Amino acid sequence: RLKVLMYWRKLLIMPDTIVIKKIINHILARDIKVGWILKINDIFEKLKLGNPLDCKSLSGNEFKSVICSCLTRELKKEWNDSMNGSSKLRDLASLMDSEELSYSTEIRNREVRSLITKLRGGTARLRIEEGRWLQMEREDRICQNCNLIEVEDCAHFIFRCGKPMLVCLKS
Repeated sequence: RLKVLMYWRKLLIMPDTIVIKKIINHILARDIKVGWILKINDIFEKLKLGNPLDCKSLSGNEFKSVICSCLTRELKKEWNDSMNGSSKLRDLASLMDSEELSYSTEIRNREVRSLITKLRGGTARLRIEEGRWLQMEREDRICQNCNLIEVEDCAHFIFRCGKPMLVCLKS
């Protein structure tokens, strides 16, 4: 969506003498319902950006920054909405509000990034997941790596378990 919106802004700031700009002005002046312009309107509406024609006043970097921030907000909202009904990712949803698990692209170590991605996606080899695969009751999915006698979920693994992360990276 970012590329589409950046292209839209580029079209809007073109000189009126360019053919494509003449076509856009013609379409906009007559309020003709064209698929891609409807798509632009839908994106602007969904991201609560206002009128698609108003983006001409922003510089390219300002516009990109606004769009990226809105897209990030929208993706987080969609992700949170999908988490609410999912027992698989319920525990992780509470952790994701914190900045402790920042975007995995900021983590340079490939193995650590992979582990965090698995934790975020609910595919880490924790007892909470393995027990689900084996149809075990949640309370029976006890961590076998420490003496705390707690369900081995993301919160337990990250904050309370004594199992070193390096061991997890090897498995």
